[in-house]
Amino acid sequence: GYGCPYARRLSLKDLATQAERDAVPDSLFRHEFDGVIYGKVGPAQGCDPLPFFDVVRNAGYPAERVALIYGGDFGLETKRVAEHARYYSGYGIIFFREMIAPPEDFHWISAQVFPRACYADPGWNRFFQLWRKRLDCPACDDVDRNVRDELWDHLWPVSRGFSWQTGNGLEVLPPCWSGLLLLAFPMLKTSAEAELKDLCDFFNRQLHQAA
Repeated sequence: GYGCPYARRLSLKDLATQAERDAVPDSLFRHEFDGVIYGKVGPAQGCDPLPFFDVVRNAGYPAERVALIYGGDFGLETKRVAEHARYYSGYGIIFFREMIAPPEDFHWISAQVFPRACYADPGWNRFFQLWRKRLDCPACDDVDRNVRDELWDHLWPVSRGFSWQTGNGLEVLPPCWSGLLLLAFPMLKTSAEAELKDLCDFFNRQLHQAA
C-alpha cells in the first residue's frame, strides 16, 4: 500500500507495451500462460470488470489456474466484497489479505481427502452444495435427480482429472476422488437397471485409479 516506499513505482521500461497488451487474448487462447493472477481484486480495490476475464474463461483456463487476490483493506465483513468473492469463487482460487470473518466459518481439510478440484471446479462446488441437502434429507429423490440432470454430463469427463495443455506439455490436474466416491450414491440410486452395470464398472475403475 501507500505505506511502502515502492507503491506504484514500477519503472516505465518494465511495463507491458501496447503491442504486448494487444497480444494478450491470442496468448491466452494459445495457453502461453500457465496461469493467470488477478490482483488486487474487489470493489474499489482494482479493475472491475476484471481485464480479459471473458477471454480467460473462453480459453478454457480451469479455476485451478486462476488466482484472485483480494489484497485491499476490506475483508469478508464488507457486504460488497463478500458478494464479489462469492460470485467469482467458481472461477479461481481466492486469496484474502484481510479475512475478518468468524473463525468458526473456516475448517481445515487435508488436500489428500479434499483435492483442489473439489472446490475449484464449479461443477464439484455445486455437487457439494447438493450433497449437504442430501445429508439433511437422504430420502429426497429430487436432490439426487438434480445431481444427475445438472451435473453428470459435466463431472464424468473430469473424473480422471482435468487435462490441461501448458507451455511445458500436457498436465492432468488431480481429480476430486472424494467427490467421485460420493457421486456414486445419487447416480446409482436414480439410474435405470440397464445402466447400473456400466455405472458400477465406471465408478469401480475410477476409484481404483484414484487410489
